[in-house]
Amino acid sequence: MVSKAGFALVLAVLVCGQYAVQGVYIVSKAEWGGRAPTYRVALGNYLNYAIIHHTAGNYCETRAACAQQLRNVQSYHMDTLGWPDIGYNFLIGGDGAVYEGR
Repeated sequence: MVSKAGFALVLAVLVCGQYAVQGVYIVSKAEWGGRAPTYRVALGNYLNYAIIHHTAGNYCETRAACAQQLRNVQSYHMDTLGWPDIGYNFLIGGDGAVYEGR
């Protein structure tokens, strides 16, 4: 039986692989209308691991719909949870683009 983490990793690879032939477009935070963080935290210069996580919310298929979904997620994280910014470093939209997060 495949674990949830294993399934998520395979799914992320398949989604990314689908768009690798076409080239991956990274949508900047400014392009999707993201707000500035309320404060910043310095991170180290190394990476021990990466976490692939899903978001809850509506599926999006267009740049406009995905940008709106990211604004919704960011508003939830900042306004409801009190976080300084959206909780994800990068997000992959249903349109195949990679969206810059925090």
